[in-house]
Amino acid sequence: MGEVDSARLLQYVGFVVGGFLLGSLPFGFWLCKLLKGVDIRTVGSGNIGATNVFRCAGPLIGTVVLLLDVAKGFMPAVVGRMVAGPDLAVAAGAAAVLGHTFSPFLGFRGGKGVAAALGLLLGATPGIAGGALASFAVVFAVTRWVSLASLLGALSAAVLVLVIDSPTSVRALILVIAVLLIVNHRANIRRLLRGEEPKFRFGGSKAADAAHTSEPASV
Repeated sequence: MGEVDSARLLQYVGFVVGGFLLGSLPFGFWLCKLLKGVDIRTVGSGNIGATNVFRCAGPLIGTVVLLLDVAKGFMPAVVGRMVAGPDLAVAAGAAAVLGHTFSPFLGFRGGKGVAAALGLLLGATPGIAGGALASFAVVFAVTRWVSLASLLGALSAAVLVLVIDSPTSVRALILVIAVLLIVNHRANIRRLLRGEEPKFRFGGSKAADAAHTSEPASV
């Protein structure tokens, strides 16, 4: 019995560590540096995520970064789900979100974690992912504010995980990730309240970049 418990613990630790390391890979930073010769942390909002990459490096690189960041959360979650169920899936996916936000490759700084969190939900709880994504899509279509859409998507996930019958550990971890996303958007919240948050425009604009550089990009 003890050997079984030890093996299961090692399995969980391995998935969590692996998820964190995968999540910490700063694809936005690397691709912009490699393909554009630009440190994405010094332009636009300074964030390494897909929105800033899309605006500053173009739609092709932005789309690639978006897909890679989603995959960082999805892969450990979906494999964890197949191996040991939703508990391990959410733990591994949540570790990937933390890795993206606190990347050791960038001095334990990183992105806001929205795309990685979407990947976590898609891999671990597809139903909640669908609700959060629908909320994001509607808010973004109406307002063109990625930040507001991300915040309401996170809130939707938090509400859905409380409503849908889920293991306690799954509920706790998704709530923690939702809170993390909200905290990571605190500068955006301040700009939204002041009416200064720029709307997303395909191709971006110098005005939008200037507005985004007025506050820290992430924690």
